Amino acid sequence: GFTLTSSSVPPIFSLDHSCAAGILLKRSKVAVSLAELFCASGGDQESLGCHSTLGQLFCELSEGNKFGLSFLCQRPSSLTPRVRLVPLGLKRHAGLSLVEGNSDPAAVSMQSISLMLESGIDETARLNGWIEMQKCKKASFQWAVSFSDCPEDEMGWGVSVGQAMMHGSKHLTREDSEGNPMMQFQLEAFLKFPI
Repeated sequence: GFTLTSSSVPPIFSLDHSCAAGILLKRSKVAVSLAELFCASGGDQESLGCHSTLGQLFCELSEGNKFGLSFLCQRPSSLTPRVRLVPLGLKRHAGLSLVEGNSDPAAVSMQSISLMLESGIDETARLNGWIEMQKCKKASFQWAVSFSDCPEDEMGWGVSVGQAMMHGSKHLTREDSEGNPMMQFQLEAFLKFPI
């Protein structure tokens, strides 16, 4: 794996899910998976549960050069318990991992679509980009692109740039005097030092 900035993964990829069923097809250097995921409804009216369709494609183009594409479409639903979806990303074994986790109290009941692209340029350099669109009472749009180069036993670095436009959310944006949403721009960087 490699070090991630906070905006390296789309928000809906971090939601908790109660159960899932899927299929994984793997052949030499290519893996394709399709899964249906269900998240539980919470105790409040804001969290009504959701039903998601996840598709992933991973392939190794050449030595150290890997490519991954993930698609997640979420729709309102209603079911129970809880599991967290963790995309393995560009690791040696492509696929999905479902691990137990606590549900997010800010679970959403909205329609969301997210597309994530990962690319391993060589053994240590990684390029990652994603977009996410949500439609609730008001629409929102977010995107981010990140690049990192983190050798295992050497100093590494990474940078991420992204933007969010969220109507009616005090957490992600501000509104101007006329009530129109303002875009929030985000820039992150990190250095990794071997110890």
